[in-house]
Amino acid sequence: NSNNLNQFISAINKYGFIEIYPLRYINSLYYDDPLLSSVTENIAGITPRNKFRIRWYCTIDKNKNFGWQFEKKIKDGELGYKKICKLKDNFYRQNDFSLSCLIANYKSIDNLVSTNIEPKLICNYKRNYYENKSGIRLTIDSNLRFKKFDINIPITNSGIWQCSNQYIIELKFTPEKRPEISKI
Repeated sequence: NSNNLNQFISAINKYGFIEIYPLRYINSLYYDDPLLSSVTENIAGITPRNKFRIRWYCTIDKNKNFGWQFEKKIKDGELGYKKICKLKDNFYRQNDFSLSCLIANYKSIDNLVSTNIEPKLICNYKRNYYENKSGIRLTIDSNLRFKKFDINIPITNSGIWQCSNQYIIELKFTPEKRPEISKI
């Protein structure tokens, strides 16, 4: 929570974590099938599993959207990785986020998706990025907001959001860094 955040940041500084990117917004449009299989598998902890999304970033002043990409996130046991297809920065202006439109414009997406998925949920949050000299990354997410995707509302429109005041902290590292993570 916010009361302990400054204390936490002070603690991670002792382990050499420094901020590596400016604070920015992360936006994601998640896809799933009509049975919500991806969500169900995630909650149940089933692996291997896949998650599909469009991810993009926004400057903290909300003046510029950039870095649009379609991602297939793969979770296999405790390991996770992504396969990525970069999208054009003006991609969102077409306002058609259907899988068929994505594949028509980006043939490589067809190789990433083997199921009938459609956009379901949009979320965004602020992210602080840290890294230590060993290459261990740490992110702190705040101001989490989410809403059901509505094809009639432009994706960059604010609309009505559900909000959370929780902080999400994630360590990102390669398997060989596990002993160092244990010390942290």
